[in-house]
Amino acid sequence: MDPIAAAPLLIYSALALATVLLRDPGPRALAGMGLALAALGVAADRVGGPSPGSVFAVINGILVSSGVLLVGHALWWSWRDRGTVTPPVVVPGPRFRPDVLLLAGLLFAAFGAHLILVGAGIFLALVSGAATALRCRRVRWLGLVAFGAALLGGGFFLLFTILGPAGGRMSEIAGGPFSPAAERLLAILLGLGSLVITGVFPFHLAPWRLCLAPVAVILLARVLIPALPGGHGDWQAPAMLWLAVGVAAAALSGRWAAAMVAGGLLGIWSGRPDGVASGCALLFFGWLADVKALPARRLGGERWAGVWFMVPAASIPFVLDAALSAQVLVTVLAVAAAVAGLGLESRRRARAG
Repeated sequence: MDPIAAAPLLIYSALALATVLLRDPGPRALAGMGLALAALGVAADRVGGPSPGSVFAVINGILVSSGVLLVGHALWWSWRDRGTVTPPVVVPGPRFRPDVLLLAGLLFAAFGAHLILVGAGIFLALVSGAATALRCRRVRWLGLVAFGAALLGGGFFLLFTILGPAGGRMSEIAGGPFSPAAERLLAILLGLGSLVITGVFPFHLAPWRLCLAPVAVILLARVLIPALPGGHGDWQAPAMLWLAVGVAAAALSGRWAAAMVAGGLLGIWSGRPDGVASGCALLFFGWLADVKALPARRLGGERWAGVWFMVPAASIPFVLDAALSAQVLVTVLAVAAAVAGLGLESRRRARAG
C-alpha cells in the first residue's frame, strides 16, 4: 500500500479517467463503485494527515485498493464484452431548459453588488419555479414555492432591518452587527428556505426539478457562510444530515444528477473554502445534466459524457474532504449509499446483459 499512500490523488485521477471513459453502463457503474470508495479513502487520508502504519492509514489504503480492483474489474468486463453489448435504447424525454427569467434571477443573485439585487434575483428565480408549476398544471407545488418564499422573505427582511438603510453592500455584509440569536434565526430562515426549493429529497418530484438548486449555493456562499458563521455552524449538522439522506435517496433510485447536486451542497454546507469550490463544481455539473445541457441523463441510460465528467469526478475527494471535516458519520453513510446504488445499477445491467 506504500505506492497508494504516496500518491493517492494521482491514483484517483487515473481511476476517474478510466471510469468516465467507459462506454457500457454496467462496467461504468461498477467502476463508479470503485471510484466512490477510492474517493472516500483519499479524502479520509487528507483529513487524517500523514500517519503511516496506523490502523486509520491501513483502512484508507484498503479503500483505495478496493477502488483500484473494482475499476480494474470493470475495465476487464468492458474489454471482455466488447462488440457484444447492445447500447440501451433511450427514449428522449422533453428537454427541460431553464427559462430566461430563471437565468436572469440567478445572474442578479450571484453577481449583484448589493443585497437588494441578490434578493431581487432570488425572487425572480422563485417566480420562475412558480411559473413552471403552473405550466405543468401541478398547482399544489405552489404551496412549496410560497413556503420557501415566506422563509427567504422573512430572512431578507431581517437582514435589511439589522443592516439598516446604509448597509447591504455584499462586500461589507460580513461585518454586519449580527447577534448570536439573529444569526441562528437568519440561518434557519435562509438555509431552510433555500433547501426546500432545491429539488433534493423529499421534494424531488417538484416540477422545476433541480433548476432552483443554485439559489441555495448563492445564499450559502454569499450570505450564510461569510456573514453568519455562528448560525451556519448551529444548523450545519441537521442540514448535512438532510443532504446525506438526499444523496442516498437519489443514488438508490438512480437519479445521479440529483445525487451530484445533493453531494455538492453537502460539501458547501461544510463551510470550508475548498468544500465550497469543489461543491459548486459538483452541483453545477449535476444541474447542467438535469437541464439536458450535457449529453447525460442517468448513469445507466446514455454514455456518461466522457471527459465532461472529469471535472465533477475530480471534485469528489475534495467535497468528501470538507464534509468529513465537518460531519464524519453522515458523510460516510452518504458514500455507502452511493456505492450501494451503483452496485444495484451494475447488477441490474449484468443481468440484462
